[in-house]
Amino acid sequence: MKIIVIGAGDVGFEIAWRLSREKHDIVVIDSDAEALREVGERLDVMTLCGNGASTAILEEAGADQAGMLIAVTDIDEVNMIACMTGKQYGVPFCVARIRNPEYTANTPHSLSLQRLGIDLVINPESLAAQEIMRLLSVPGATDIDYFADGRVFMLGIRVDAGSPIVGRELAECSLPDCLLVALDRGHEIEIPRGGTVVNAEDRVFVVGRTSDFHEIRSFIAPSAQTIKTVGIVGGSRIGQQLAHMLSSKKSGRSVVLFEENPVIADRLAQELPQVLIINGDATKIDVLRDEGVSAFDALVAVAVEDHVNLLATMLSKELGVSEVIAKQSREDYVPLAVRAGADAVVVPRLLMVGTVLRLVRGSGIISMALLQSGAETLEFSVTENCRIAGRKLREVDFPKKALVGAIVRSGRVIIPGGESFVETGDRVIVFAAADAVDDVASLFQGNGDTGLRRESPFPE
Repeated sequence: MKIIVIGAGDVGFEIAWRLSREKHDIVVIDSDAEALREVGERLDVMTLCGNGASTAILEEAGADQAGMLIAVTDIDEVNMIACMTGKQYGVPFCVARIRNPEYTANTPHSLSLQRLGIDLVINPESLAAQEIMRLLSVPGATDIDYFADGRVFMLGIRVDAGSPIVGRELAECSLPDCLLVALDRGHEIEIPRGGTVVNAEDRVFVVGRTSDFHEIRSFIAPSAQTIKTVGIVGGSRIGQQLAHMLSSKKSGRSVVLFEENPVIADRLAQELPQVLIINGDATKIDVLRDEGVSAFDALVAVAVEDHVNLLATMLSKELGVSEVIAKQSREDYVPLAVRAGADAVVVPRLLMVGTVLRLVRGSGIISMALLQSGAETLEFSVTENCRIAGRKLREVDFPKKALVGAIVRSGRVIIPGGESFVETGDRVIVFAAADAVDDVASLFQGNGDTGLRRESPFPE
Protein backbone atom coordinates (compact mmCIF):
# COMPACT_ATOMS: atom_id res chain seq x y z
CA MET A 1 0.00 0.00 0.00
CA LYS A 2 1.13 3.55 -0.69
CA ILE A 3 1.09 5.54 2.56
CA ILE A 4 1.84 9.24 2.96
CA VAL A 5 3.27 10.26 6.35
CA ILE A 6 3.23 14.01 7.03
CA GLY A 7 5.66 14.99 9.75
CA ALA A 8 9.22 13.73 10.15
CA GLY A 9 9.47 14.16 13.91
CA ASP A 10 9.87 11.30 16.38
CA VAL A 11 6.35 9.95 15.77
CA GLY A 12 6.50 10.30 12.00
CA PHE A 13 9.92 8.67 11.88
CA GLU A 14 8.77 5.73 13.99
CA ILE A 15 5.65 5.19 11.87
CA ALA A 16 7.60 5.43 8.62
CA TRP A 17 10.25 3.00 9.87
CA ARG A 18 7.80 0.34 11.00
CA LEU A 19 5.62 0.60 7.90
CA SER A 20 8.60 0.53 5.55
CA ARG A 21 9.75 -2.69 7.27
CA GLU A 22 6.54 -4.25 6.05
CA LYS A 23 7.29 -3.20 2.46
CA HIS A 24 4.68 -0.49 2.16
CA ASP A 25 5.46 2.32 -0.27
CA ILE A 26 6.11 5.24 2.09
CA VAL A 27 6.38 8.95 1.31
CA VAL A 28 7.44 11.23 4.18
CA ILE A 29 6.69 14.96 3.91
CA ASP A 30 8.07 17.71 6.14
CA SER A 31 9.06 21.36 5.80
CA ASP A 32 12.21 20.72 7.88
CA ALA A 33 14.94 19.72 5.43
CA GLU A 34 17.27 18.52 8.19
CA ALA A 35 14.65 16.18 9.66
CA LEU A 36 13.95 14.82 6.19
CA ARG A 37 17.66 14.27 5.55
CA GLU A 38 17.84 12.02 8.62
CA VAL A 39 14.77 10.09 7.48
CA GLY A 40 16.23 9.65 4.00
CA GLU A 41 19.56 8.43 5.33
CA ARG A 42 18.10 5.87 7.72
CA LEU A 43 14.98 4.63 5.97
CA ASP A 44 14.13 3.21 2.58
CA VAL A 45 11.39 5.75 1.89
CA MET A 46 10.73 8.68 -0.45
CA THR A 47 10.99 12.15 1.11
CA LEU A 48 9.49 15.47 0.03
CA CYS A 49 10.36 18.84 1.56
CA GLY A 50 7.38 21.15 1.84
CA ASN A 51 4.02 21.84 3.43
CA GLY A 52 2.14 18.58 3.84
CA ALA A 53 -1.19 20.39 3.58
CA SER A 54 -0.27 21.82 0.17
CA THR A 55 -2.09 20.47 -2.88
CA ALA A 56 1.08 20.78 -4.96
CA ILE A 57 3.15 18.72 -2.48
CA LEU A 58 0.45 16.07 -2.06
CA GLU A 59 0.08 15.80 -5.81
CA GLU A 60 3.83 15.32 -6.14
CA ALA A 61 3.65 12.65 -3.43
CA GLY A 62 1.06 10.73 -5.46
CA ALA A 63 -1.89 11.26 -3.14
CA ASP A 64 -4.30 10.11 -5.85
CA GLN A 65 -2.76 6.62 -5.55
CA ALA A 66 -2.34 6.50 -1.76
CA GLY A 67 -4.31 4.10 0.41
CA MET A 68 -3.71 6.05 3.61
CA LEU A 69 -2.54 9.47 4.77
CA ILE A 70 -1.16 9.89 8.29
CA ALA A 71 -0.64 13.50 9.42
CA VAL A 72 1.44 13.70 12.61
CA THR A 73 3.10 17.12 12.59
CA ASP A 74 3.27 19.11 15.83
CA ILE A 75 0.59 21.49 14.53
CA ASP A 76 -3.00 20.25 14.79
CA GLU A 77 -4.27 22.61 12.11
CA VAL A 78 -1.75 21.40 9.55
CA ASN A 79 -2.75 17.80 10.25
CA MET A 80 -6.43 18.63 9.83
CA ILE A 81 -5.97 20.52 6.56
CA ALA A 82 -3.66 17.79 5.23
CA CYS A 83 -6.42 15.21 5.76
CA MET A 84 -9.00 17.48 4.17
CA THR A 85 -6.74 17.99 1.15
CA GLY A 86 -5.92 14.29 0.97
CA LYS A 87 -9.63 13.47 0.73
CA GLN A 88 -9.88 15.73 -2.30
CA TYR A 89 -7.39 13.38 -3.99
CA GLY A 90 -9.46 10.36 -3.01
CA VAL A 91 -7.30 8.99 -0.18
CA PRO A 92 -9.58 6.32 1.40
CA PHE A 93 -8.37 6.67 4.99
CA CYS A 94 -6.90 9.76 6.64
CA VAL A 95 -5.47 9.86 10.18
CA ALA A 96 -4.67 13.05 12.08
CA ARG A 97 -2.81 13.64 15.30
CA ILE A 98 -4.91 16.22 17.17
CA ARG A 99 -3.79 17.17 20.66
CA ASN A 100 -6.03 20.15 21.40
CA PRO A 101 -9.17 18.78 23.10
CA GLU A 102 -11.20 21.77 21.89
CA TYR A 103 -11.11 20.34 18.36
CA THR A 104 -12.47 16.97 19.45
CA ALA A 105 -14.92 18.06 22.16
CA ASN A 106 -18.44 16.72 21.74
CA THR A 107 -20.40 19.99 21.77
CA PRO A 108 -23.28 21.25 19.57
CA HIS A 109 -20.98 23.61 17.69
CA SER A 110 -17.85 21.47 17.54
CA LEU A 111 -16.13 20.74 14.25
CA SER A 112 -17.29 17.79 12.21
CA LEU A 113 -14.07 15.84 11.76
CA GLN A 114 -15.74 13.58 9.21
CA ARG A 115 -16.59 16.58 7.05
CA LEU A 116 -12.96 17.66 7.33
CA GLY A 117 -11.92 14.33 5.86
CA ILE A 118 -10.53 12.87 9.08
CA ASP A 119 -11.37 9.19 9.51
CA LEU A 120 -9.46 8.75 12.75
CA VAL A 121 -8.08 11.13 15.36
CA ILE A 122 -5.12 10.00 17.43
CA ASN A 123 -4.22 11.92 20.57
CA PRO A 124 -0.99 10.51 22.06
CA GLU A 125 -1.57 12.24 25.38
CA SER A 126 -5.04 10.74 25.68
CA LEU A 127 -3.70 7.29 24.81
CA ALA A 128 -1.00 7.69 27.47
CA ALA A 129 -3.50 8.78 30.12
CA GLN A 130 -5.71 5.79 29.36
CA GLU A 131 -2.72 3.44 29.52
CA ILE A 132 -1.69 4.86 32.90
CA MET A 133 -5.23 4.38 34.21
CA ARG A 134 -5.08 0.71 33.18
CA LEU A 135 -1.74 0.30 34.92
CA LEU A 136 -2.97 1.95 38.11
CA SER A 137 -5.90 -0.47 38.17
CA VAL A 138 -3.40 -3.35 38.33
CA PRO A 139 -0.66 -2.44 40.84
CA GLY A 140 2.65 -4.02 39.89
CA ALA A 141 1.76 -4.30 36.21
CA THR A 142 4.13 -3.02 33.53
CA ASP A 143 1.77 -3.84 30.63
CA ILE A 144 -1.90 -4.74 30.36
CA ASP A 145 -3.92 -5.40 27.20
CA TYR A 146 -7.13 -7.24 26.35
CA PHE A 147 -8.03 -9.36 23.33
CA ALA A 148 -10.94 -11.34 21.87
CA ASP A 149 -13.52 -8.73 22.85
CA GLY A 150 -12.14 -8.58 26.38
CA ARG A 151 -12.18 -12.34 27.04
CA VAL A 152 -8.37 -12.71 27.11
CA PHE A 153 -5.78 -10.56 28.86
CA MET A 154 -2.04 -10.17 28.44
CA LEU A 155 -0.35 -9.00 31.62
CA GLY A 156 3.23 -7.87 32.04
CA ILE A 157 4.13 -7.85 35.74
CA ARG A 158 7.16 -8.05 38.02
CA VAL A 159 7.28 -11.22 40.07
CA ASP A 160 6.88 -10.64 43.79
CA ALA A 161 9.38 -12.29 46.13
CA GLY A 162 6.43 -13.92 47.88
CA SER A 163 5.13 -15.66 44.74
CA PRO A 164 5.21 -19.48 44.91
CA ILE A 165 6.88 -19.65 41.47
CA VAL A 166 10.08 -17.89 42.61
CA GLY A 167 13.17 -20.10 42.46
CA ARG A 168 11.35 -23.05 40.92
CA GLU A 169 11.29 -24.54 37.43
CA LEU A 170 8.05 -23.79 35.61
CA ALA A 171 7.41 -27.50 35.07
CA GLU A 172 7.21 -27.88 38.86
CA CYS A 173 4.84 -24.95 39.40
CA SER A 174 1.09 -25.30 39.70
CA LEU A 175 0.17 -22.15 37.81
CA PRO A 176 -3.46 -21.06 37.62
CA ASP A 177 -5.09 -21.78 34.27
CA CYS A 178 -2.88 -19.44 32.23
CA LEU A 179 0.34 -19.41 30.22
CA LEU A 180 3.54 -17.62 31.15
CA VAL A 181 4.51 -16.71 27.59
CA ALA A 182 7.67 -14.63 28.08
CA LEU A 183 10.25 -13.25 30.49
CA ASP A 184 12.15 -9.98 30.26
CA ARG A 185 15.31 -9.82 32.36
CA GLY A 186 16.54 -6.54 30.96
CA HIS A 187 18.58 -7.72 27.99
CA GLU A 188 16.16 -9.63 25.75
CA ILE A 189 12.80 -11.34 25.67
CA GLU A 190 12.99 -15.03 26.56
CA ILE A 191 10.30 -17.58 25.76
CA PRO A 192 10.24 -19.86 28.82
CA ARG A 193 10.41 -23.64 28.78
CA GLY A 194 9.64 -26.22 31.42
CA GLY A 195 13.13 -25.92 32.90
CA THR A 196 13.07 -22.12 33.12
CA VAL A 197 13.53 -20.83 36.67
CA VAL A 198 11.66 -17.64 37.57
CA ASN A 199 13.35 -15.17 39.88
CA ALA A 200 11.92 -12.38 42.02
CA GLU A 201 11.80 -9.08 40.12
CA ASP A 202 11.70 -10.84 36.73
CA ARG A 203 9.19 -9.21 34.43
CA VAL A 204 6.90 -11.94 33.14
CA PHE A 205 4.16 -11.83 30.52
CA VAL A 206 1.09 -13.93 31.21
CA VAL A 207 -1.90 -14.72 28.98
CA GLY A 208 -5.12 -15.97 30.51
CA ARG A 209 -8.89 -15.67 30.77
CA THR A 210 -10.07 -12.27 31.92
CA SER A 211 -12.45 -14.02 34.33
CA ASP A 212 -9.38 -15.47 36.11
CA PHE A 213 -7.45 -12.21 36.11
CA HIS A 214 -7.40 -11.42 39.83
CA GLU A 215 -6.49 -14.98 40.84
CA ILE A 216 -3.58 -15.03 38.38
CA ARG A 217 -2.34 -11.56 39.31
CA SER A 218 -2.39 -12.31 43.05
CA PHE A 219 -0.52 -15.58 42.41
CA ILE A 220 2.37 -13.75 40.73
CA ALA A 221 2.35 -10.58 42.85
CA PRO A 222 0.53 -11.43 46.11
CA SER A 223 1.68 -8.29 47.95
CA ALA A 224 0.31 -5.75 45.44
CA GLN A 225 -1.82 -3.13 47.23
CA THR A 226 -4.87 -1.17 46.21
CA ILE A 227 -4.09 2.34 44.98
CA LYS A 228 -6.17 5.06 46.65
CA THR A 229 -3.83 8.08 46.78
CA VAL A 230 -2.01 9.17 43.62
CA GLY A 231 0.53 11.92 43.08
CA ILE A 232 0.97 13.41 39.60
CA VAL A 233 4.16 15.23 38.64
CA GLY A 234 3.55 17.72 35.82
CA GLY A 235 0.55 19.71 34.69
CA SER A 236 1.15 18.57 31.12
CA ARG A 237 -1.68 17.50 28.84
CA ILE A 238 -1.23 13.95 30.10
CA GLY A 239 -1.18 15.15 33.69
CA GLN A 240 -4.36 17.18 33.22
CA GLN A 241 -6.28 14.35 31.56
CA LEU A 242 -5.08 11.87 34.15
CA ALA A 243 -6.11 14.19 36.99
CA HIS A 244 -9.61 14.50 35.48
CA MET A 245 -9.92 10.70 35.25
CA LEU A 246 -8.53 9.96 38.69
CA SER A 247 -10.53 12.63 40.51
CA SER A 248 -13.89 11.50 39.14
CA LYS A 249 -16.44 10.14 41.58
CA LYS A 250 -16.27 6.80 39.82
CA SER A 251 -12.52 6.54 40.44
CA GLY A 252 -12.80 7.41 44.12
CA ARG A 253 -9.10 8.23 44.45
CA SER A 254 -7.38 11.12 46.21
CA VAL A 255 -5.18 13.08 43.79
CA VAL A 256 -2.31 15.54 44.32
CA LEU A 257 -0.73 17.28 41.31
CA PHE A 258 2.66 19.03 41.38
CA GLU A 259 3.25 21.85 38.89
CA GLU A 260 6.22 24.22 39.08
CA ASN A 261 4.83 26.94 36.81
CA PRO A 262 2.61 29.22 38.98
CA VAL A 263 0.40 30.33 36.07
CA ILE A 264 -0.36 26.74 35.05
CA ALA A 265 -0.81 25.70 38.68
CA ASP A 266 -3.34 28.50 39.26
CA ARG A 267 -5.31 27.56 36.14
CA LEU A 268 -5.38 23.88 37.10
CA ALA A 269 -6.58 24.76 40.59
CA GLN A 270 -9.60 26.45 38.95
CA GLU A 271 -10.24 23.62 36.48
CA LEU A 272 -9.70 20.72 38.88
CA PRO A 273 -11.41 21.59 42.17
CA GLN A 274 -11.28 17.96 43.34
CA VAL A 275 -7.48 17.83 42.95
CA LEU A 276 -4.96 19.30 45.37
CA ILE A 277 -2.63 21.40 43.22
CA ILE A 278 0.86 22.01 44.63
CA ASN A 279 2.83 24.85 43.05
CA GLY A 280 6.28 23.37 43.62
CA ASP A 281 9.25 21.63 42.07
CA ALA A 282 8.80 17.87 42.31
CA THR A 283 12.49 17.33 41.55
CA LYS A 284 13.33 18.65 45.03
CA ILE A 285 13.09 16.04 47.74
CA ASP A 286 12.12 18.60 50.39
CA VAL A 287 9.02 19.56 48.38
CA LEU A 288 7.98 15.92 48.04
CA ARG A 289 8.68 15.20 51.68
CA ASP A 290 6.77 18.26 52.91
CA GLU A 291 3.71 17.21 50.91
CA GLY A 292 3.74 13.71 52.38
CA VAL A 293 4.64 11.79 49.23
CA SER A 294 5.89 8.88 51.35
CA ALA A 295 2.24 8.15 52.20
CA PHE A 296 1.12 8.02 48.57
CA ASP A 297 0.14 4.65 47.12
CA ALA A 298 1.42 5.67 43.68
CA LEU A 299 3.17 8.49 41.86
CA VAL A 300 2.93 9.19 38.14
CA ALA A 301 5.66 11.36 36.58
CA VAL A 302 4.28 12.86 33.35
CA ALA A 303 6.07 16.20 33.05
CA VAL A 304 6.96 17.33 29.53
CA GLU A 305 10.70 16.93 30.18
CA ASP A 306 12.01 13.37 30.48
CA HIS A 307 14.74 14.33 32.95
CA VAL A 308 12.13 15.74 35.35
CA ASN A 309 10.27 12.43 35.27
CA LEU A 310 13.46 10.47 35.88
CA LEU A 311 14.43 12.58 38.88
CA ALA A 312 10.91 12.59 40.33
CA THR A 313 10.84 8.80 39.97
CA MET A 314 14.15 8.42 41.76
CA LEU A 315 13.17 10.73 44.63
CA SER A 316 9.72 9.22 45.15
CA LYS A 317 11.22 5.75 45.35
CA GLU A 318 13.74 7.10 47.87
CA LEU A 319 10.78 8.31 49.95
CA GLY A 320 9.14 4.88 49.82
CA VAL A 321 6.40 5.16 47.18
CA SER A 322 5.67 1.56 46.17
CA GLU A 323 4.19 2.15 42.70
CA VAL A 324 5.81 4.66 40.33
CA ILE A 325 4.91 5.13 36.66
CA ALA A 326 7.03 7.37 34.45
CA LYS A 327 6.42 8.86 31.02
CA GLN A 328 9.36 8.90 28.61
CA SER A 329 9.44 10.27 25.08
CA ARG A 330 11.57 7.48 23.60
CA GLU A 331 11.64 3.73 24.15
CA ASP A 332 15.45 3.74 24.41
CA TYR A 333 15.08 5.84 27.57
CA VAL A 334 13.00 3.13 29.24
CA PRO A 335 16.02 1.33 30.80
CA LEU A 336 17.04 4.63 32.42
CA ALA A 337 13.60 5.02 33.96
CA VAL A 338 13.64 1.43 35.22
CA ARG A 339 17.06 1.96 36.80
CA ALA A 340 15.68 5.12 38.41
CA GLY A 341 13.03 2.94 40.06
CA ALA A 342 10.02 3.13 37.72
CA ASP A 343 7.71 0.14 38.07
CA ALA A 344 6.17 0.88 34.66
CA VAL A 345 7.11 3.22 31.83
CA VAL A 346 4.74 4.73 29.27
CA VAL A 347 5.99 5.91 25.85
CA PRO A 348 3.17 7.89 24.16
CA ARG A 349 4.60 7.65 20.67
CA LEU A 350 4.68 3.84 20.86
CA LEU A 351 1.02 3.80 21.82
CA MET A 352 0.28 5.94 18.78
CA VAL A 353 2.41 3.80 16.48
CA GLY A 354 0.64 0.69 17.73
CA THR A 355 -2.71 2.25 16.83
CA VAL A 356 -1.47 2.98 13.30
CA LEU A 357 -0.10 -0.53 12.84
CA ARG A 358 -3.45 -2.01 13.83
CA LEU A 359 -5.06 0.05 11.06
CA VAL A 360 -2.54 -0.84 8.36
CA ARG A 361 -2.14 -4.54 9.01
CA GLY A 362 -4.67 -6.86 7.48
CA SER A 363 -4.63 -10.51 6.48
CA GLY A 364 -6.34 -11.80 9.57
CA ILE A 365 -4.70 -9.62 12.24
CA ILE A 366 -7.57 -8.37 14.39
CA SER A 367 -5.60 -6.49 17.03
CA MET A 368 -2.12 -6.15 18.47
CA ALA A 369 -0.18 -4.66 21.36
CA LEU A 370 3.27 -3.21 20.74
CA LEU A 371 5.68 -3.50 23.67
CA GLN A 372 8.69 -1.28 24.36
CA SER A 373 11.08 -4.15 23.65
CA GLY A 374 9.67 -4.47 20.13
CA ALA A 375 7.81 -7.65 21.05
CA GLU A 376 4.15 -7.86 20.06
CA THR A 377 1.04 -9.64 21.20
CA LEU A 378 -1.08 -10.35 18.13
CA GLU A 379 -4.63 -11.57 17.73
CA PHE A 380 -5.26 -13.51 14.51
CA SER A 381 -8.47 -14.62 12.89
CA VAL A 382 -7.86 -18.08 11.46
CA THR A 383 -8.88 -18.26 7.81
CA GLU A 384 -9.09 -21.23 5.44
CA ASN A 385 -5.61 -20.59 4.01
CA CYS A 386 -3.95 -20.50 7.43
CA ARG A 387 -0.95 -22.84 7.28
CA ILE A 388 -1.49 -24.29 10.77
CA ALA A 389 -5.26 -24.80 10.65
CA GLY A 390 -6.20 -28.34 11.66
CA ARG A 391 -2.73 -29.17 13.03
CA LYS A 392 -1.69 -29.82 16.60
CA LEU A 393 0.53 -27.06 17.96
CA ARG A 394 3.33 -29.49 18.81
CA GLU A 395 3.46 -30.45 15.11
CA VAL A 396 3.87 -26.84 13.94
CA ASP A 397 7.35 -25.48 13.25
CA PHE A 398 6.63 -22.47 15.42
CA PRO A 399 9.31 -19.76 15.89
CA LYS A 400 11.35 -20.35 19.06
CA LYS A 401 10.73 -16.77 20.19
CA ALA A 402 6.96 -16.98 20.00
CA LEU A 403 4.20 -18.81 21.83
CA VAL A 404 0.45 -19.27 21.40
CA GLY A 405 -1.12 -17.93 24.58
CA ALA A 406 -4.82 -18.56 23.97
CA ILE A 407 -7.31 -19.89 21.43
CA VAL A 408 -10.87 -18.55 21.37
CA ARG A 409 -13.39 -20.89 19.75
CA SER A 410 -17.12 -20.13 19.66
CA GLY A 411 -16.69 -17.71 22.55
CA ARG A 412 -14.82 -20.24 24.71
CA VAL A 413 -11.24 -19.46 25.78
CA ILE A 414 -8.80 -22.37 25.53
CA ILE A 415 -5.43 -22.15 27.29
CA PRO A 416 -3.47 -24.35 24.85
CA GLY A 417 -1.00 -27.16 25.24
CA GLY A 418 0.95 -29.16 22.68
CA GLU A 419 -2.07 -31.28 21.80
CA SER A 420 -4.27 -28.27 21.12
CA PHE A 421 -5.11 -27.40 17.53
CA VAL A 422 -6.38 -24.41 15.57
CA GLU A 423 -9.56 -24.39 13.48
CA THR A 424 -10.89 -22.04 10.83
CA GLY A 425 -12.86 -19.30 12.58
CA ASP A 426 -10.77 -19.38 15.76
CA ARG A 427 -9.13 -16.34 17.23
CA VAL A 428 -5.57 -16.99 18.31
CA ILE A 429 -3.51 -14.77 20.63
CA VAL A 430 0.25 -15.07 20.09
CA PHE A 431 3.15 -13.48 21.94
CA ALA A 432 6.17 -12.90 19.68
CA ALA A 433 9.57 -11.32 20.20
CA ALA A 434 10.48 -8.60 17.69
CA ASP A 435 12.48 -10.89 15.40
CA ALA A 436 9.75 -13.54 15.34
CA VAL A 437 6.79 -11.38 14.33
CA ASP A 438 7.20 -11.86 10.58
CA ASP A 439 7.53 -15.65 10.89
CA VAL A 440 4.43 -15.84 13.08
CA ALA A 441 2.46 -13.69 10.63
CA SER A 442 3.46 -15.95 7.72
CA LEU A 443 2.06 -19.01 9.54
CA PHE A 444 -1.33 -17.40 10.00
CA GLN A 445 -1.47 -15.48 6.75
CA GLY A 446 -0.42 -18.36 4.54
CA ASN A 447 2.43 -16.35 3.08
CA GLY A 448 6.02 -17.29 3.72
CA ASP A 449 7.33 -13.78 3.16
CA THR A 450 5.64 -10.85 4.93
CA GLY A 451 8.44 -8.53 3.94
CA LEU A 452 9.37 -7.47 7.46
CA ARG A 453 12.98 -6.39 7.76
CA ARG A 454 14.79 -7.27 10.95
CA GLU A 455 17.49 -4.62 11.01
CA SER A 456 16.96 -1.38 12.90
CA PRO A 457 17.80 2.05 11.52
CA PHE A 458 18.75 3.28 14.96
CA PRO A 459 22.46 3.29 15.92
CA GLU A 460 23.54 0.85 18.60
